[in-house]
Amino acid sequence: MARGNSGRIVLEVDVDLKNSMYARLEEDNLKLKAWFIQRAKEYLESPKQLAVQLTIKDLLEKGGE
Repeated sequence: MARGNSGRIVLEVDVDLKNSMYARLEEDNLKLKAWFIQRAKEYLESPKQLAVQLTIKDLLEKGGE
């Protein structure tokens, strides 16, 4: 996908996904731009390695090996 020098990001997504996204954002009284900027900042500030979440059940099963 092309990347220009402007601050714009253009995505082509499935129409159903787009409509669902806008509906959910409207329910939460959010705008797509603000939502995207917040999520992008969280993504960039997070560690590169994804966290693994283990449950007590997982730990007990692992300990039983």
